[in-house]
Amino acid sequence: MTQAYHGSKDVDFEPNEFIKSRYGFPVLFFTDNKILSSYYATPKGKIFKTELRTNKKIDFGGEFSYSLKFRNLIHLLHHQQYDVVEITNVYDRPNDNFPLEKSTIYVVFNFSKIQNLTKCTQ
Repeated sequence: MTQAYHGSKDVDFEPNEFIKSRYGFPVLFFTDNKILSSYYATPKGKIFKTELRTNKKIDFGGEFSYSLKFRNLIHLLHHQQYDVVEITNVYDRPNDNFPLEKSTIYVVFNFSKIQNLTKCTQ
């Protein structure tokens, strides 16, 4: 099990398998980088933490998450029906107002795998 963080602008965030992401299906993203998760929680949101067990690991080779390659990978993994995938060596940020952060991204397709989700102090 790996500790992972999710930054949300919603202070009462709860995983909801009925809400579609920008990818067109339910998926949530967590990270091992608490600083990166705080960027996603800005300005008044919260950081949440959980323990995740992955069933696939991919090295993304230091590439950026906002890319066609990353988007295609997420669609492929969804199609292959993984529960939780660990993608290492990813550069990410919510938008151009934040610096890039290198992190491991945990992609959660099966929300029942998110156990003991708790709010962190920032």
